[in-house]
Amino acid sequence: MDHDQTPGGVAFVRDDHAQFFYTIPDGWHRVTEETGGSGPTSAIASTDADDPDEQRKASVLAGVMRDLPGGSDDLAQAALFLARGWAQLSDSKANAVYSEETSRSFTIDGHPAATASLRADFPESDSGSLYLRMTIVEVVETYFSYLAGTAHPEAVDLRAAIDGVHQDLIVVMGS
Repeated sequence: MDHDQTPGGVAFVRDDHAQFFYTIPDGWHRVTEETGGSGPTSAIASTDADDPDEQRKASVLAGVMRDLPGGSDDLAQAALFLARGWAQLSDSKANAVYSEETSRSFTIDGHPAATASLRADFPESDSGSLYLRMTIVEVVETYFSYLAGTAHPEAVDLRAAIDGVHQDLIVVMGS
């Protein structure tokens, strides 16, 4: 994974595994491999791990998948299924109640893609709300990459930053 800046000063991540370029919002930082754990191939975050404002944080992660989740071959359904699963993982002890669910298919740089977003609330816990946006791209046939963004608690500025990263996503691998 690389972190770079355009001549115009826009910071971005180049993820060679996911085959994505994605922007880093102002004030956010790249999560290094040492702090990122295993699973995703790159990540950015709005806070540091030792940030005292742990109650307000957002992150975006990229990664790859061999198969679409949920047994579906429909990208929009798979993106929504994956978004629900990731949201539930944020508080696995409480059942998530989903609202504002949307999903749609489109193309990015000529590649089939879909995005889904939702708000998850956890009424049986003090977890609060969570905003999650998931984008899945078929980079080449049967090679899928994803971009997942979460904001906890769901906040307008964090949500806008995540949506901006997803809207500016570039696929760098040719078909």
